[in-house]
Amino acid sequence: AEQARAQAAAAVRGARAAADASSHEASAALLAAEAEVDSLRARVKAAEAEAAAATAEATTARREAATGAAQVQVARVEAEAAHKSAREAAARMHTESDLARRAEAEAV
Repeated sequence: AEQARAQAAAAVRGARAAADASSHEASAALLAAEAEVDSLRARVKAAEAEAAAATAEATTARREAATGAAQVQVARVEAEAAHKSAREAAARMHTESDLARRAEAEAV
C-alpha cells in the first residue's frame, strides 16, 4: 500500500509538472501570438500612413496640374489679345500710311 501511495504521489507530481510545463508553453505561445498581432498592427498603421501620404501627394500634384493648365489658358488668352492688338495696330499704321500718301499726292 505504501508503495502504491508513493507511486500515486509520484504520478501526481509528474502530472503537475507536465501541467505546469504545458501551462508555461501555452503562456509563451500566447505572448508570441500577441507580439505578432502587435507587429501586424504596427505594419498596418505604417501602410495606412504611407497611403495617406501618397494620396496627399497625388492631390497636390492634381492641384498643381490644374493650376498649370489654368496658367497656360491665361497665357493663351493674353497671347491672342496681344496678337489682335498687333494686327489692329498694323491695320491702323497701314491706313495712316495710305492717308499720308493721299495727302502727299493731293498736296502735289
